[in-house]
Amino acid sequence: MVCLLLGFCLILRVASVFSNWQRAQPIIAEYDTALQLVPPGSRLEFIVGDGGWSNPPLVHVPVLPAVKRGVYVPNINYGELGLVKKRDPVPSSIKDFDYLLEIRDPYFEIPAGISLKEVGRGQTFRLYRIDQGTAK
Repeated sequence: MVCLLLGFCLILRVASVFSNWQRAQPIIAEYDTALQLVPPGSRLEFIVGDGGWSNPPLVHVPVLPAVKRGVYVPNINYGELGLVKKRDPVPSSIKDFDYLLEIRDPYFEIPAGISLKEVGRGQTFRLYRIDQGTAK
């Protein structure tokens, strides 16, 4: 009886995980498509808003397609991914990046001398190219 109960719990858990990831597939595909627009070697910054985020694990979804394309993403332990980080020092300002991925409409102020040009969009994000020298 105990084995039957444990087996049933396992089936329910696997089904719930599968169901959650199936619903997330269109969002994941949007990130993959949008990040194809970011050239290898670019520096990509993420800004995440906290309003209405229904699936926190999806916050990390853009990291894999970005890293696979050779895009630099700060705060990633590249050693764990089997990669060598080529850029030093770590960027400390939005001015040090080439692209901005805005996830779930965060509030932020754009510094003077920076403009953002939207290059991609999905259900949960906007991708911008950061241009130096002109204000938005």
